[in-house]
Order: sequence, then C-alpha cells, then structure tokens
Amino acid sequence: MFARNEDGIKTMNYDLQGPKPGLLGVLALVLAFSALIAAILPSASALDGSASLLEEGQALLRQGSFQEAADRFERAIKADPENVEAWKDKGEALVGLGRYKMARICFDYALRYSPKDAQLWLHAARASELDGDREDAIQAYNRALSLDGSLSGAWIGKGNISLKKRDYADALANFENASKSGATEAAIAVGEVAAWQGMGNSSLENSNYSEALKSFEAALAIDPISVVAWNGKSRSLEGLGRLDEALLCCDKALRINPANREARIEKAEILAKKGRSALESGDAAVAAALFENASVLDPANQDALQGKVDSLVAQGDQFMKRNLFSDALSSYNAALVVSPESISASAGKKQARSAIQAKKDAQTNSSQPDKGSDSGYYLDQGRQQIQKGSLAAALESFNKSIALDESNSDAWLGKGRAFLMLGRLQDAAGSLDHALENNQSNVEAWAIKGKVQTMLGKHRMALLCFESALRLDPKNATLWIGKATAQKELQNYDDSLQSFQEALLLDAENPLTLLAKGELLQKMGRYDAAIECFRQVLKIDKTNASALQGLGDANFALKQYEEALASYESALNQSPSDEALLLGKAGAEYALEDYASSTKSYDAVLRRSPKNVRALMGRGDSHRLLNDCAAAIVSYEAVLAQQPENIEARLGEGDCLLEQGRLDDALPYFESVLSKEPDNIEALLGKGSVNAQKNDLAGALVSYNRALDLDAGNLRALLGKGGILLRNNRADEAMQCYKKVLGYDDKNIQALTGAGDAALAWKDGKSALKLFEKVVALDANNSAARVGIGDAFFVEKDLTHALHSYEQAIALDLHSYRASCGMGDVLSLQGDHSKALVYYQRAAAFGPQEARAYLGQGNELCAIGEFNKSLPLFEKSLALKAHDIDALTGKGLALAALGNGSGALQCFDDVLAQDPVNAAALSNKGILLAGMGRLKDAAKSLQKAKKSDSSRQDIWYNLGNVEYLLGNYNESANAFQNATALSPKDAAAWLGLGLALNQTGEYPQAQKCFERVIQLQPKNVDAWYNKGLVLVALKQSDDAIPAFQKVLDLDPKNTQAMRCLNLTRKYLASVK
Repeated sequence: MFARNEDGIKTMNYDLQGPKPGLLGVLALVLAFSALIAAILPSASALDGSASLLEEGQALLRQGSFQEAADRFERAIKADPENVEAWKDKGEALVGLGRYKMARICFDYALRYSPKDAQLWLHAARASELDGDREDAIQAYNRALSLDGSLSGAWIGKGNISLKKRDYADALANFENASKSGATEAAIAVGEVAAWQGMGNSSLENSNYSEALKSFEAALAIDPISVVAWNGKSRSLEGLGRLDEALLCCDKALRINPANREARIEKAEILAKKGRSALESGDAAVAAALFENASVLDPANQDALQGKVDSLVAQGDQFMKRNLFSDALSSYNAALVVSPESISASAGKKQARSAIQAKKDAQTNSSQPDKGSDSGYYLDQGRQQIQKGSLAAALESFNKSIALDESNSDAWLGKGRAFLMLGRLQDAAGSLDHALENNQSNVEAWAIKGKVQTMLGKHRMALLCFESALRLDPKNATLWIGKATAQKELQNYDDSLQSFQEALLLDAENPLTLLAKGELLQKMGRYDAAIECFRQVLKIDKTNASALQGLGDANFALKQYEEALASYESALNQSPSDEALLLGKAGAEYALEDYASSTKSYDAVLRRSPKNVRALMGRGDSHRLLNDCAAAIVSYEAVLAQQPENIEARLGEGDCLLEQGRLDDALPYFESVLSKEPDNIEALLGKGSVNAQKNDLAGALVSYNRALDLDAGNLRALLGKGGILLRNNRADEAMQCYKKVLGYDDKNIQALTGAGDAALAWKDGKSALKLFEKVVALDANNSAARVGIGDAFFVEKDLTHALHSYEQAIALDLHSYRASCGMGDVLSLQGDHSKALVYYQRAAAFGPQEARAYLGQGNELCAIGEFNKSLPLFEKSLALKAHDIDALTGKGLALAALGNGSGALQCFDDVLAQDPVNAAALSNKGILLAGMGRLKDAAKSLQKAKKSDSSRQDIWYNLGNVEYLLGNYNESANAFQNATALSPKDAAAWLGLGLALNQTGEYPQAQKCFERVIQLQPKNVDAWYNKGLVLVALKQSDDAIPAFQKVLDLDPKNTQAMRCLNLTRKYLASVK
C-alpha cells in the first residue's frame, strides 16, 4: 500500500513473515519494510553528530565560506571517521581555499572507504592537477575512467593536462572521448580549439605552413571568433605566399578585436612585404600608401618606416624625370620628415632645389619684358575674380601669374583658395605647398592649408599648419580655433581646451568659439562646464538655436531629461522644422518614458523626411515599448529597406519577433548581426533568449557567456545565464550570477526572484522567503513572487502559510502553472489526494509541456490506489523530461504495486544508471529484491543505500530486517541500533533490535528493547510475547507469566502465548 509518513514522504510497505518462535527462544515477528522515495521534503528524523555537522558544512560550502565549511567537515569526521561525504566535502572546501595538496589527502581518505566511486577519483584528480602533480592527476583520471568510462569530466581533465604538456594529438583524442561520453559542445570546445591552435603553432615553428593552415582552420570551424586562430591562419598563409588571403585573416581578427596587437603587427608585416613588392615593380605611389598603412598599424616596424622613405624618394625621382621639380621637392621633404638622416632624400632635395633655381634664373635672363610685373597683374586679376565668384577665371589668372613667376607665393595662395572654394581639396593642398615652399612666412597660406587638411581628415598635418601660423601670428584668435579643432579631432582634448581658452582670451565674447568650446567639453564628458558655455552664448544671443540645442544635449547626457526637453522646445520655437532639434526632443521624451509623445515627435520628423533612419529607429523603439510590436516592425523594415545591414534595426526587429513568440523568425536577425559583428552583445543576448525558449540550454549558455566575456557586468546576460544554470540544476553558479546583478541593482526583481529560486534549489527556505518578500515589497501584485513565498514555506514545512501564499498567487493569476502545482503539493501532504489531483490537472492545462504536473498526477493516483491510471502519466512526464529520476521512481513504485517486480526493478536500475549513489533507488531496489527472495542481493543494495545516506532511518531499519532473515544477527543488531538512534520513538525498530539481540544471547539488552516498545505502544502483542520469552531465557519465569498473560488479555485467541503460559506454569510447579 501507499501512504505518507509524518514528513510527507511516500512509502511502500511489504510484510515479510518468519516462523513463529517456540519456548526454546526461537523468535518471530512481522518485519515491516519501508522505502522512502522521491522525497518532497527532507527527512524529519533528528540529525545528530556527524550528519548534522555535514549539513551545516554543505550549506557553508554553497555560500563560498570555505574555511568555515572545512571546520564543520573536520568536526563531522571526528564524530564519524568513516563519513565519506564529509571527507569529500572537506576536500572540496580545501580546493576552494587553494590548499590542493591537503584536499588530495582528504579525497584519499574518502577513497579508502569508497574505492570504487568514480566521482571521488575525479575530485582527487582535479586536486592533483591544481597542485601541479600532472602524473598523479592522470593516474586518478584513468582510475575514474576504469570505473566509469562515460565520465566526461575525466576525459576533459586528461585533455587539459595533455594541452599543458603540448601533446595536442592526445588532447584531441581525449576531448573526442569526452564528446562521445555526452559532454556538451560548449564544455569541450575551448579545449579542442586550444589543441588545434597548439598543433598549428607547432607546425609554424617547423615552417610546415600547410599543416599549420589545416590546424587553424579546424580551430575556426569550432570557434569562428578565435582571434588566435585567425592570426595563426594569417601567418600560415603568409608563409605560403598567399598574402592577400593572409590580409583578409588579419582583418577578421581586427574586426573581432580591433586592439589585438598580434593582428596589427602581422598585418603591418604583410603590408610592408606588399609595399616592397610594389616598389620593386616601380609603383612608388602604391608602395608609399602600403608602407604608410603598415607604419600606422605598427609604428615600431622598421621595414615599414624604411620602405616609406624609399617609396617617397622613388616618387621624388619620378617627379624629377617629368620636370615636376616642386612636386619632387615635396616628396623628398616628406621622406626627410620620416628619416632626417636619409642620404638619398637629402641628395634629391638638393637636386630639386637646384632645378627650381635654374628654372627661375632662366626666366630672369630671357629677352621678355618685365615678367615680375606681369605676374603681379594676373595675381590682382585673380583676386578680383574670386571676389566676384568667377572661380574658373580666377584659376586661369593665377596660372598665368605662376607661369610668369613660379616663385610668386601669393599666386600659389590664390590658386589654393580657388581650389578650396571649388571643393578640390587635394589640388588646393598642392598649391598651398608651393606657396609655402616659396614663402615659409605666409601666415594666410599656413592657415588655409590647415583648414584644407582638416577637411581632408588629416588632422595631425592640420595641427602642424596652425602651429606654424601661430609662430608667425600668436595673437590671431582664428588660428587658435583652428588649432583647437585639429587637437579635438586628434582626441587631444586637454590641449584643445587650452587652445580654445587662448582664443577666448583674444576674443572673449565670440559665440562661435564658446559654442565650439561647449561641444568639446561635451566630448570630454564635462557636461556641467559645457552647459556654462552654452549659457554664456545665450546671454549674448538668447535665441541662439545651436546653444539651446547644445544645452539640451548636455542636460540629456546628465540624464536631466526634463531640462533637456525644455531646451529643445525653446530651440524649436526659433527653428520649428529643425530635424536635429525634433530628434533631440523625441529622445528626451523617450528617456522620460513618454513613448506616446516620442512617437509623435518622430512622426513629425518623418513627415518632412520619410526616410530619416534615426527617426524611423526611434519610432520603432517607441512602438515596441508601447507593446505595439507590429507597428515597430513596420518602422524597422523601413530602415532595412534603405540600409539592409543596419544593425540596430535588425536587433529591434529581432526583439519584436521574440516578444511575439516567433522564435524561428527572430533567430536569423540575431545571427545576421553576429555574422557581421561577432561581439555584438545585444545580438548575443537575443540569440541566447531564443535558444533558452527553444530549450537549447547549451546554446543559450554559450551566447550568455560570450556576452559576459565582452561585458562582465551586463545585467541581461547575468540574468539570462542565471536562468539557464538554474534550469541545468546548477543553483550555486546561478546564485553567483544573481548576486552580481544585485550588487549593481539591489532592487532588480528578476535577480531577486532568480536568487530566491536558487535558494529553493538548496532547500534553504528561510533565505528564499526573504528574497521573495523583497520582491513583493517592490511589486505587491507579483504572482511569481507569491508562488516563491509559498515554495519557501513549503520547504520549511509550514504548509498552512504555503497554502495561503499559493492561493494569493492564483488570485493574482488564475492560470499560474506553478501556483497550481504548489497547491497540489501541499494538499497531497495533507492527505487530500483527490483535491491535489485536481490542482495537478489544472497545472497540466496551464503548462501542457511541463513534466511536473503529470508527475504530480501520477503520484496522487498511486496514493489513492489507482496504479494502472498512474502509469500513463509517469510515461508522459518521462516523455517531456527524459530519464527524470522522480518519474522513474514513481513508475517503479506503481509497477511494484501492480506485481510487476522486474519492471519496477528496471526503473530503479535506470535511476541508478544516472545516479549510482541514489539512496532512495538503492533502498527501493533492496526491498524489491527481498520480496523476490534474493536476500543477499537485497542486503548489498541496502548497504550501498546506507553508505550513500546514513541519515535515513528507514534504510537502517530495512537493512536490519534483511540481515536478520539472513541470520547475520550482529549486523542486524547494528543496523537496528542505528535506526533507533535516528528515530528513538520507532517501536518497530526497537522490536527488531530486541529480536536481534535475543539471537546473539544478549538477553538483558533485548529485555530493555521490548520494554521500550511497551512504553511506546502498551498494547503491542509482539513486544509482550517476546519479553516473556526473554524472561524465560533469563530464568525469570515468575516475571514471564504476567507478560504471557498480557498477550492473552490483548489477544485471547493467541495459541502461542497460551502454550507458553501453560508450559511456564508447569515448569514452575515442577521446580517447587
């Protein structure tokens, strides 16, 4: 039959009956076997000594309090030196403290008592590995594998040691075995990638580039974003002479990690090689560009620097051959900037200067009239034409002036200005160079050249120009502004700020300078100072829209969104159709969570510019937060129609599809982003969420871990990872994730809820209760938190409060699956199995893909004796959650009750295949074997159960019964002794102990046991009867007569007691 004991644990009872004893002391008793299964709550049996200390230590170990945990385990060991669990857990605590050698000793002690425990050998191996004793670690891993060849952790451990020994082939073989043993791809991927990379590097050292290439490609097939592998592949291709392909690999590595030094150096080397090749083929311009890029990537690359000088000199030589002496001079000068000691550049410069002078002398000595005067005439003409806007005519005049006098610096300056106004920046830069070549003191030429270089994005050159100009005219505010702008673009913000200050000392109320300074301060993150600059502008011109916009932007950055919104609105009064201002206003409204208003503002932009991407994105985000995913998707699609690769739009649409539950549609959006940006955290989080909802927990964990590698404090990633770890029964690691989140945000409801669930997984109801109560304090209508409170009370065995909490949760959410399950659990323990069954059925309706609801129904049907009906439900539970231990146990018990012992035995064996030390399965198996008459096998199974969980009173009791039936009375007595110690009020255990002691001839102790039974159960017939027999054996026949008489008072038809009473009386009469 099935029942629930006072702890709410389902039991299965078998009655085994032995022969009735005669007067000579052969005893008999109905022996009751109880098998505890799938406990919902921990055993209520009082834990003493070692077991209690073990529990305390394990709780401390989970919290990371390693020293305190180690102290508890030490005390547990002193109380019971054979406590394998205490030795093992002490070893784990010492590992946590970094005391690996001592940890190894603890695992050795555990192995003395349990030498065939593969997991223990695995722990021992890891301790040795951490201690640096690789050989001992390998031996221990091998021993673990000899006991359990499918122990993937041991294969991985061996693989890691092989990596350290640079035996990469062996490492790969071990990782392959780990994969065959069921290890997840994520668990072995890191090791496999390291092995392939190690093999590749070894091949590179031996200049075996083809083999190296194969190894690095194998690594990339496993981890496509391994920078080390991309760098290795690049070196392999370079060794094979495939430079263009090698460059692509470098680019891949730099896209993954732009700061990777090895990739930058490798790319610089390849560019320098290509540059040298171009130079040798006579293409000096291409060579110069390649050497320039190489030196930017690796300023220490001497080949690149020398190549840059050589290519510039070669360019100069080519210009000389074409009689372009000024251009040649520029090239030689550029070469001397890189290498002032270059002999070839110095010689070329000297030759170019001589050629220019010779040309001037030739012009001076010709027979034409005053050419200098004619040159000035065309110069004046050009200046007038510029003022009229006739730029083409101005250029023609300047060219005539230069043709007459190539040294006319002002003509070159005029030509440069005309080119600038035409937008021909490169031509402008060349003309200004000629102007300065002829007159290094031309301030205006330096200033305009600085402006041109700024427009070309050559900010370092622009800075040199403005500094040259300022040496000639230090009081020119415009030059200081130019210098400040160049410094700002070079991100020399402090220097830039100082230059703006110099400009303002010369012109304190220049609004443009103040605006520029304010914008710089914004870039520097000094928003308060920026606000002061913008306010100064507004004192000069209170309607200055740019200052109002800057004020809005600075306040926005300070998260002073209301002030920002006011500034944008004031600016819009001046410029109602300014899109930047409308966008700023929309952004402030969005930040203030006024999504309806932000949508209208973005719409205002889109009415003017229907394809404005920023507005479309903002409108999409606003709609999404208004839970209008359909409208949001329309906006994101409009962005993607213009910009198919727009990352933010793809992420936004992916998020919307995810919220709509369209997982298969959402995933490609996140994957497409990751194909372009492998380190995009938002895409990793989106992919992780999709995989989590598709129950691809390993895939989800990979995504969340990668996100955390990139941003260790990312709350979404920590929460997502915590949820996956919790679903993988890794509550300790999950709790660490939630604690990190709460370290950033102690009111994060999701983290508090997750931490509560992790505490529940530890059966720490008190901690869980505090966490869920914090959630309720923040959100009184949070149904999930009410369920959590109910679960916490349930763990603490406070069923009344648990029931009330579940009812509150259901009141808030009628379709709460977890609350319905909770109600079922409580009602089941209270013995109301019919009502519990109804709640489990409701739970199945709300969560049809959740195994727990079907498991609950199966258990309740067993409790009311409907074993046939329970079996399909256990099967359904197993279909949803394969190999679930609770469902296998329930199925086994149902089969046992239906008389299918072999089927039941198979279920318990299936449990033990997953968990070889599962005490409940070992105990149940022992009982079944005893029922089949296989007493020796039953004893072995129960002994294993006892070793697995020595705190289980029922295991000791059943072991005592089996040993008794085998005639092992000393062993039986020892087992019953432990059973009575754990449950001092268990009359059956005291009775069994008395029987065993009687068989060993320890009659006084046996008498005390029977009297203890009578004290607990005054009407226990067997205790009175066996007390009488013991008294006879002790030759206290006078005292035996009342005992036999008591049996007959309780059971008048008891023939054995009647016979014993008569025989005893005859004996006493004969003695007298």
